[in-house]
Amino acid sequence: MAPGIYKSPARIGVTGTLTLNGSATDVWIFQAVSSLTTAAATDIVLTGGAQACNVFWQVGTSATLGTNTLFKGTIMADQSITDNGGSIVQGRLLASIGSVTLNNTTVVTPSCVLRPSIPRSTAPAAVTPVPPLINVTKIPTPLTLPMGGGNVTYDYAVTNAGIISMFNVTIIDNKCSNVSFVSGDTNNNQQLEVNEVWNYRCSKIVTKTETNTVTVRGVSTDNTFDAYDVASATVVIGLPLPPPLIHIAKKPNIFVLPAGGGEVTYSYSVTNPGTAPLNNVSIVDDKCTGLPGRVVGHQGDLNKNNLLESNETWQFTCQTKITKTTTNIATAQGHANGLTAIDFAQATVAVTSPGLPNTGYGPESNTLLNILVPTGILALLLAFYVARRKSTV
Repeated sequence: MAPGIYKSPARIGVTGTLTLNGSATDVWIFQAVSSLTTAAATDIVLTGGAQACNVFWQVGTSATLGTNTLFKGTIMADQSITDNGGSIVQGRLLASIGSVTLNNTTVVTPSCVLRPSIPRSTAPAAVTPVPPLINVTKIPTPLTLPMGGGNVTYDYAVTNAGIISMFNVTIIDNKCSNVSFVSGDTNNNQQLEVNEVWNYRCSKIVTKTETNTVTVRGVSTDNTFDAYDVASATVVIGLPLPPPLIHIAKKPNIFVLPAGGGEVTYSYSVTNPGTAPLNNVSIVDDKCTGLPGRVVGHQGDLNKNNLLESNETWQFTCQTKITKTTTNIATAQGHANGLTAIDFAQATVAVTSPGLPNTGYGPESNTLLNILVPTGILALLLAFYVARRKSTV
């Protein structure tokens, strides 16, 4: 769907894959008189540079996300918002008079990439910032507990896999609230440097089988790009078999391309941080089609049993051509003891804006318009939301 305002006299229902195609400054507004629903495994995909911070869903009653929905945009519901389980939301969930009910939900707050205007007379080419790359692993101890449960300690390792430092690093676990920093900032400058490992820990009492998700965020030191990563882990109560864990790390061979884009090669490393060997391992990327899907006969399979063991690293590459600044997400999945482990890794590659002719006139007016239009729309929608909320008090 192209940018614009879409109105429904009743409800809006989304199934399968919905692709929103446009530029980084384009805006989508979806308005439903009644409800918003998504089917299970719905995927909202942004292409052409579209950004989740410019997608808005105005709902007259309530919104419900089907299980494992990959949702983009800000939902502003007059009543309530409910996730049926396991959804990943790149956006915001705002309910006026009802509640927001999360169920193993990951919510990543988006921020728009806005580049400063550069006078044509002094800068013939735009300066493109370098996107950061962050990675997190999560391991619970123990993985299994007897009936009645007990104390579980989660250890998190956050690394900078990119080429620039990050600041404002935040880490949130959706079911363990006392995550604390342990070590890793070697020069005490509160910046996650390349090749540093920041260790965190959180402990809680677990009384029933539970899967929780940690989300980590870092901001480039020029405050232009955000980087995100998530990791999930399951602790089993009352069963002797350990649950599976899987981890995927992803890195592009280049972070900034010249105007017009070019070829990018992504490297992936898939590991098993748990104890149960993983079968039926699969790896896919939402914007690179050169991966094998289900993995059989990998050269990293040391004993050739098609199981990803804890001492193995399975490596992959995928090449694609991009023409605009692109963020893509890789997904690794494995199975053991009747349970499924899944992990995601995302990376951004920036494409430089074309050079500008030396006319003596700067593009300030166009740039200002590109910033004010989406900002103004968001302000109007938020004003509507606040007004509706006040009217119910």
